Amino acid sequence: MQKIGMKDIFKGFLIGLGINTLITLGISLFLGRGEYYGYVPPLEGIMGSQLNAVFLQCALTGVLGIVFSVASVVIWEREDFNLTKQTVSFFTITGIPFFIVAYFLFWIPRSLIGAAVFILFYLVIFFLIWTAEYIRIKNRIDVLNRELKKRTGDC
Repeated sequence: MQKIGMKDIFKGFLIGLGINTLITLGISLFLGRGEYYGYVPPLEGIMGSQLNAVFLQCALTGVLGIVFSVASVVIWEREDFNLTKQTVSFFTITGIPFFIVAYFLFWIPRSLIGAAVFILFYLVIFFLIWTAEYIRIKNRIDVLNRELKKRTGDC
C-alpha cells in the first residue's frame, strides 16, 4: 500500500479549492443573475461577514479535497479489496463528508428533496467518472497485454 505524504495532502487541499470554485461558479450560473457568488448568502449570516464565510468555505472544501485525496490513495491501492468493495468504500467515505459540507455551506436545500437531489447528482457524477476511469485503465491493460504478447512471441 502506498504511503500518504504531505504532497497528497497538499494536492488534495488544492483540488478541494478547485471543486469549491467549480461549485460556486455552478451556483452562480444556476441563479442566472450575472453575478458571481463566492459563497451562498445564508452562510454570511451564520459567519458574520463575507470574509469569514469565504474563509470557512475554503477551509472546508480544502479538507474535503484532502478526504478525496487520502481516500484515493488508501482505497484504490488496496489489493485485498475487489473492485466492488473499493467502489462502495470510496463512494461512502467521500460521499458522506461531501454531503455534510454541502449541507453546512448551503450548497443544497436543507430538505429531504435537497438531500435526494444531492445524492442523485453525486451518484451520476461518480458513475461517469468511475466509468471513464474504468475504460481508461482497461485500455491501458489491453495495450500492456498486447506488448507482453509481442515480447513473448504469443500472437
